[in-house]
Amino acid sequence: RLSPCRSRKMIKEIGIILSRTPYGTDSVILNILSASGINSGIRKGVSQNKKNVHPAETQVGAIVEYVLSPHSHSGTIPYIKEMTFLPTHPINVPLSPLRGAQKLFMCDITRVSIRGNIDDAPLYCLLEKYLSSLHDSQCDFLCMSYAYHLCEALGFKVNDSA
Repeated sequence: RLSPCRSRKMIKEIGIILSRTPYGTDSVILNILSASGINSGIRKGVSQNKKNVHPAETQVGAIVEYVLSPHSHSGTIPYIKEMTFLPTHPINVPLSPLRGAQKLFMCDITRVSIRGNIDDAPLYCLLEKYLSSLHDSQCDFLCMSYAYHLCEALGFKVNDSA
């Protein structure tokens, strides 16, 4: 689901990339979850060339600071004018292949679960908490625990008696 810019002014936020879709030859469309909701934006100049944005900085699960610049036509996807990868944030530390797969799963299940009429701040905090804990090797069953808490955050009653 693509989310046009909710505002006609620039938005600067920190968010977690939930999905990345190639667009043209050197751009991507990013869906980013922040405390204020999901924003979609086009990031130009993504290539292996270091002068531009490196693809690793736009990977699903990365936490970034970004500025959305609204498009002149209402209802269209805005451009991501600026984007800063936050390399020291716990979410952005390198992970094992298993933990990387868990990161992708949590981002994808969040992306397909979110609806426009729910409060996104608790979902952002929940996802950030779980993604930050991926580097802790003592945490088992993270995906099941995250799915359980995501269901609760979305308003589903979880039956523990089974």
